[in-house]
Amino acid sequence: MHIVKHFFYAIIPNFFISARLNKELNYREEIEITDKKHTDFCNRQFENRLFDRDTLLICHYDVNFLYVVSLYARNNSIQKDAWKVKVREIFRKQIQKILSDKFDFYAMSAHPDVNAETYLKEHFQELLGKIYAPYSNKSIFSLALESDDKYKEDNQALLAEIKKSFFVERCSIGHSPDDIIADAALKGCAPASIVKDGVLMVMMENYEIKSSKFLSNGKLAVGLKWTKDSMEIVENLKTLGYVLFHHRNDNDQHLFAIDGDCIIQHSAEVEADRYKSVNTTEMYIVINLNLSSELDSSSLSSTKKGYTPTTRYDAQYSRLGMLYKK
Repeated sequence: MHIVKHFFYAIIPNFFISARLNKELNYREEIEITDKKHTDFCNRQFENRLFDRDTLLICHYDVNFLYVVSLYARNNSIQKDAWKVKVREIFRKQIQKILSDKFDFYAMSAHPDVNAETYLKEHFQELLGKIYAPYSNKSIFSLALESDDKYKEDNQALLAEIKKSFFVERCSIGHSPDDIIADAALKGCAPASIVKDGVLMVMMENYEIKSSKFLSNGKLAVGLKWTKDSMEIVENLKTLGYVLFHHRNDNDQHLFAIDGDCIIQHSAEVEADRYKSVNTTEMYIVINLNLSSELDSSSLSSTKKGYTPTTRYDAQYSRLGMLYKK
């Protein structure tokens, strides 16, 4: 996601460490947040922009000078490395606490019908310095909003606008957002522009070859059998809003929105220019694909829907939220 890389900046904590002698003048290991009035500082040019290049965080620590001298005098690399690891964890926990006290953190992921990069470009000014992509799943962003009451009204307005195009849920700093985003979708947070959240899952090997026969006009007929999976599709016909082409793994998935309602037709009724996914069934579900753009399916997993060896190639039904990766 180039726009995030170029225009939004990671948090870079800075630390000021001062040496002191404890009252006992001993060599006890001690490092702690300073006991001075101001323990941390935030220098910035713009308010409510944590992920901004001009936002500087500084924490002030005191360390027992005699312990540091003794540690390095011993010339024990194992002890020195262990102390570095311990200090790093102390710094990490403290900066997380400071950030959690000052900001509300959210995880956000674009609805399938929304191109996240395009949205960020179009809403650059509103989101400047407020989002970043720190997670391994680059389709999920972190949103940070300053928790001071003076920003409450602006933050609520921004959240309301973002939620029209993104799944947005609170996610504490340091926690994985994957389950949180998946649960948000499962609760029925369907895209605002698409009411229907049913997905017709079409098993299609050699997609590049076969899709050339229907992507020119979007006219598709998917074969139905007298099976439990096909009956589930028929029962949920009015909820279908998407088609997901897959081949039983998370690679080479293709997601499209459906234009209008789906109908059931006998083989003899299907138009000659409508592509049939199979030619061995009597009944078909007739679909018109929205070809304005292919939707982002990177956060979906077709493997969430089970199957048997005898139903491997059959079409299936799922709700959108059930397919999100965790």
